[in-house]
Amino acid sequence: MASGWPGMAEWLESKGEEHVFFLNKPDCEESVALMDRVVAFLAAAIVGVVLLALRPGPKR
Repeated sequence: MASGWPGMAEWLESKGEEHVFFLNKPDCEESVALMDRVVAFLAAAIVGVVLLALRPGPKR
């Protein structure tokens, strides 16, 4: 079943790391890379929501 989400999905694996490793080792290279990806994803989503809200037309 398709979700209708127009975005792209990417697989990210932190080889050799356990589940939630970034909580115990926030400064390791893999944690920093993961957080950079999460922040970029959230920032893009926020920009999209703001642009949608600013778009002229009938209010939703």
